[in-house]
Amino acid sequence: MLRLSRAQLVAVILAALGLWIALVPPQAFSPSEAVVAGLALAAIGLWATGAMPEALTALLFFLFCMLFKAAPAKVVFSGFTSQAFWLLFAGVVFGSAIKATGLGDRAAHAIGRAMGRSFAKALFGVVLLGVGLAFLMPSSLGRVVLLVPLLTALASHLGYETGGKGWNGLVLGGIMSTFLSAFSILPSNIPNMVLAGSAEAMLGIVLGYSDYFVSTFPVLGLAKIAILYVVLWGLYRGQEPTKLEEPPPGPISAPERRLALLLALAIGLWMTDTLHHISSAWVGLAVAILCLTPKTGILPPKSLAATNFEPLFYVAGVIGLGAVIDHAGVGRLVGSYLIGVLPLETGGGFMNFMSLTALASLVGLATTLPGVPAVLTPFAPSLAEATGLPIIAVLMTQVAGYSTLILPYQAPPVMTGLQLAQARYWDFARLCLIMAALTAVLLWPLDYLWLSLIGKML
Repeated sequence: MLRLSRAQLVAVILAALGLWIALVPPQAFSPSEAVVAGLALAAIGLWATGAMPEALTALLFFLFCMLFKAAPAKVVFSGFTSQAFWLLFAGVVFGSAIKATGLGDRAAHAIGRAMGRSFAKALFGVVLLGVGLAFLMPSSLGRVVLLVPLLTALASHLGYETGGKGWNGLVLGGIMSTFLSAFSILPSNIPNMVLAGSAEAMLGIVLGYSDYFVSTFPVLGLAKIAILYVVLWGLYRGQEPTKLEEPPPGPISAPERRLALLLALAIGLWMTDTLHHISSAWVGLAVAILCLTPKTGILPPKSLAATNFEPLFYVAGVIGLGAVIDHAGVGRLVGSYLIGVLPLETGGGFMNFMSLTALASLVGLATTLPGVPAVLTPFAPSLAEATGLPIIAVLMTQVAGYSTLILPYQAPPVMTGLQLAQARYWDFARLCLIMAALTAVLLWPLDYLWLSLIGKML
């Protein structure tokens, strides 16, 4: 008799429900919308529970989208042509090169000495490193691609077993700190830029760097990172390093030196993309090709044949999911429905703020995070009129909402980090759920108070 685990049982139920919605459309959906909603529910259920390999779920999603004609092929497979896909490819190559040359171990030795010899200090160091990079590099994916090989090497350098509690704590700390802090720094991730572009194009509102920073960083940046540190310390406390002393590495080798120069070139170009306007993905791809070129001596011949491509299929699936949902208009449909059932009242400032923030957070489950401002910004004037809130306050509720990551699949950079580190989905999902709950209970009200204090609610 076939026995299913609890996660597998939940996945089967969600997948069956998704297929039922696709085949028997509910009254609220048109047949095409029902197909997309059903397939999305099935895919999200399989990814969220980890009931089958993530790449296999992505391939099934591609297959059923084409069989059910959910969207044109260029939309379904848009993940393979996205910049995120190729930046992840570069990240896989960088990780292999950093490990093969020994540059990762050398960097881990230097970072480990600077961070001290306790889990609390090491965790503080990687969180600080992640936040610092968010100010320097505009691409969340680029930061994650750079960080993961360093984080895994550092964790191993300190004696943590791959996949163990201490290892997970440091890897999660670095990835989540650089991802979450970016929501309070205007040019540091895609959702912020979608919001800024939509607000200017549709509403004539220009979001400036300093004004946005003052509005968001104290609560959604600094306070959230402090909570992240406390949560990670609570989950993984007691995991002290076991390698307290280790001899320093020998002289730097020629392959290490070449790789360090190439990575420095990539970082420099990533940091100055506003000047040369070359995408971080194409910078990463060019440097990855140089790493793979045999003449550089960085990677052995035929390294590409030994590359694990599963993470690439997974991220392409997540991106394709968002594209299909957007193409079908399901996100806008969900947003319109939620707006209709929200308890909005003119003059009810705090409850309106909380309702609109919850709305943005829930829409993010249906559209992934970059889709939130695209779906909700057109509704901003009507929401402002219905609630009595200024339009800028309505826009700030979007930031509070889409910066609340509920599950990893909503954010390609987090999924990229998960795949590059080969970490368990549940470890990321548990942290996301804990942080989302604490954010809703503690930070949303605090954000309302802060915005009121600086005059954004008037």
